Amino acid sequence: MQEDRFFILFSRKLSGDASSEELEELEEMLNRRPELLFFIMSW
Repeated sequence: MQEDRFFILFSRKLSGDASSEELEELEEMLNRRPELLFFIMSW
């Protein structure tokens, strides 16, 4: 599921373990699905 991948990427970003490719993938996901920003903003 795409949501699962989002949470994996987001948690890797928070922990500082995300690669540049993963950060790019996360940014692309947020551009395609801006509703995911709600989750980040409420964190």
